[in-house]
Amino acid sequence: MAAVAGVATFNNLVTHMAGTHTLTASDATDHLSGFVSTSFVIGSAAPSQLAFTTQPVNTVAGATVPSVKVAVEDAYGNVVTYGSSIVGLTLLPGGTLNGTVNGSTVFNVATFSNLNITAAGTGYTLQATDSTLGIEGTSHTFNITPAAAKKLVFATQPADSGSSSGVASFNVDVEDQYGNLETSNTSTVTVALASGPAGGTLSGTKAKAAVGGVATFSTLVVSKNGTYQLKATDGSLTSATSLSWAETSDPPPAGIFDDLGGGLLDLDDSGDLVG
Repeated sequence: MAAVAGVATFNNLVTHMAGTHTLTASDATDHLSGFVSTSFVIGSAAPSQLAFTTQPVNTVAGATVPSVKVAVEDAYGNVVTYGSSIVGLTLLPGGTLNGTVNGSTVFNVATFSNLNITAAGTGYTLQATDSTLGIEGTSHTFNITPAAAKKLVFATQPADSGSSSGVASFNVDVEDQYGNLETSNTSTVTVALASGPAGGTLSGTKAKAAVGGVATFSTLVVSKNGTYQLKATDGSLTSATSLSWAETSDPPPAGIFDDLGGGLLDLDDSGDLVG
């Protein structure tokens, strides 16, 4: 700014950064520099938005999400320096957010330190809302992974397949304590008869490795008609018992079940393969 009668006047200066400032004046023509003004304060503008100053991060299901912080800011990203408010959190795209989800601001920053989510999923976000001020903000995305494997569940139930006493294909899931599928689990699930008619037996491939946390059984056969239940086990995991079903198909022909080929081997009275 050119000086007039030795005085330079500045009347259109603007800063968007709230806080305590000073100005430094210099004059390159006269080689003058280093003149510093007294300090002055720029306050924040009106509340305009909520911002996650500490974002949620990937967490295991049921575990506490590391502390999340939400600030009341003006349009320029300054934390508002006056007043107080209450900020509420919700989970998007849906689901239950556990813990204290409404927090009062301290110096216009709300801290949430005991949040947890039990449903595993990807691409979650938190939405912060201040209904009094009518402002909101959304966090970065984060994921919730399953907790440790805990139990077995019959995801589909065994039933009469309608032919040769075969059991219709069914799945047993490996889940954590919250019912999340253990998608990386490859442990071996074994099924056996939990109940059935006297003399009834179960043949076929009764032990299957889980794929993506799911063990599929598709070659099982019971020896006679009647009402059955199956029990699934996998080491120390909590076992599962199926619903009962009535087997009404014709009994299988005499023979033994071939686990490799998935069919019955026809044997004569001496145990020799027929044909």
